[in-house]
Order: sequence, then C-alpha cells, then structure tokens
Amino acid sequence: MKFSFLATSIVMIGMANASLAQEKGAMDPDWQKNMQEQAQAARAKYEALPTLEMKMDALRDMNSAIGSHQQKVNKVTDYMETYLKDQDLWSEYNVPDIKKRLGDRNKDGVIDMMDLQFKIDFDEALDIAVQHQGEIEPHGLPESPDQRRVTAYEDVVRKSWVNLNNSMAKVQDMSEFLVSKGDFQDFVDWAWERYNRLQDERQAKFDEKSRQAVDDEANRVANSKQMMADRRQQMAEERDERIKFAWEQHKFNTEQETERYKYAMKYKNGGWNGYSGWGWGGGWRW
Repeated sequence: MKFSFLATSIVMIGMANASLAQEKGAMDPDWQKNMQEQAQAARAKYEALPTLEMKMDALRDMNSAIGSHQQKVNKVTDYMETYLKDQDLWSEYNVPDIKKRLGDRNKDGVIDMMDLQFKIDFDEALDIAVQHQGEIEPHGLPESPDQRRVTAYEDVVRKSWVNLNNSMAKVQDMSEFLVSKGDFQDFVDWAWERYNRLQDERQAKFDEKSRQAVDDEANRVANSKQMMADRRQQMAEERDERIKFAWEQHKFNTEQETERYKYAMKYKNGGWNGYSGWGWGGGWRW
C-alpha cells in the first residue's frame, strides 16, 4: 500500500504522542495504552476506505448494468405506449394533469424516481458495488487528477442512474393505469404475441439473408468454376497453337535440312550442272 499523506499524518501524530507519553507516563500509566488503541482505531478506519481503482471498477460495473437495464426498460416502455395507442387508451392515460395519474405517488406533478415503490439510492447502490471489489486505499486526501477523474465519471453514472429510475417510474405509472383498467394481463399477452411476431420476422429476414448468401456463394463458386474452365480451354487452345507452330517450324526446318542434305550428297564429289565423274573436285581427265 502506498505511503500516503494520511498515513504520514498518523505516524507523525504517533511520534508526537510518544514524546508526550514520556512526559505523562509517570502521571497516567494507562495514557500510552489509550493512545495506542486510538492509533489502531484510526488505522483500521483508514484501511476500511476504498481505493480510487476500487471505486472506478465499481462505477464501471454499475454503468454497464445501468445500460443493460435501460435498454430493457426502453423496450417495455415502447411496448406499453404502442399497446395503449393500439387500444385507444393513450389519451385517457396521458392526461395533462399528471397528479391525477396513479404513478404520481407523491403527487408532485412529476413522474420520476421518487414515485418508485421500490427504490435504492445511488450512493447505497455504489456502496454495494464497492463491496464487490478488492483493494483499499485512503479517502479524504487532497483531490488528485485520478480523484477528479473518478468524480467526473461518478457524475456521469449518477445521471444514468437517475434516467434509468425515471424510466422505471414511467413504466410503473403505465402499469398501474393498465391494472386499474383491468387490461394488464391483456397487455402481457399482446406483448408476448408482438415479441414473438417480431422475432419470427427477424428470423425470416435472417433466413432470407442466409439463403441469399448461400445462393450468392453458389453463384460465386459456379462463376469461378466457369472461369477456370474457360481458362483451361484457353490454355489448351494456346497449347495447341504452340504445338502446331512448333510442328510447322520443325517440319520446315526438317525439309530445309533434307534439301541441304540432298544438295550436299549430289555435289559432294564435285559434280555440278549434271556432270558426273571428275569435276571441280577431282581434276581434269586428259
């Protein structure tokens, strides 16, 4: 654990008290024991305080949970408002005088977290979240940049907490209205039917996209195979052309070699222009 300002203060106070104890020890033998007990109590209180990291982790956990619950509450709110409008009950529920609504329990003209039947204060919730963390370090020190960062984040989470609870109060207000009309169970059945229908529609869209993806993949594979077949055909034709050219070149070269060979054989002994026997190569016969 870091040696903090508070820890330093405790040590300095202890040193001062030790000096004082030397002077008062003779007059009050129990005085030093009492001071030791007070120091131990101060130390225990010091160690019971949460660290900034501990508090920040707790705030992150709370913010994540708040976000998740807010999404669920928003969905329920949307379902209830849609149901009330579908059943032509919206105007009867949404009366201008909010104090007449069942959800305004404290009759202050506002549907908010103060009207919730079961509610928990933000600081209490934060204390519960902090208890799930592990490390401890002092509070009450001069505000550091880390402390300001935690404080700022705490303000953000606190606002999210208030928004969530206000949304829950709105759901509670609409729920009590439906109960008073005897339509709450009908709403529950309607909500399940709507939920399942939307799920089926989403699944149908997903299946259609999956089928389209399969078809696209099949077309891609077929196109690839056709391209490969066309390429193989092209390569075969190019190969045949090369073979044909090579054969014709070989044939031409062979014919040329054959002609040169015949010419060489014909005139190897010096015969030329149809003469045979001695010629240029063999000398003249006298």
